[in-house]
Amino acid sequence: MFHMLEDLIKLYDVTKEALNEIGSVYLLDNLNLDLLKHIALSLKPVEITLNAISDKKANLRVASIAINFMVEKLSA
Repeated sequence: MFHMLEDLIKLYDVTKEALNEIGSVYLLDNLNLDLLKHIALSLKPVEITLNAISDKKANLRVASIAINFMVEKLSA
């Protein structure tokens, strides 16, 4: 889901232009791009942690460090 959100943010301007050309730009009226950017930034530490934990070489020490990293970043 994180990658879909990132893609939406990257393609927002192009999507808006395309919708404007077909007269459907109103579909983006309720979309708060700033909020989506903040959500994506908040999810980045979670993604990094999940990637570290799911690695085949990961052990309990790696998991502990990754989780502590995530908690620290999300608490800031």
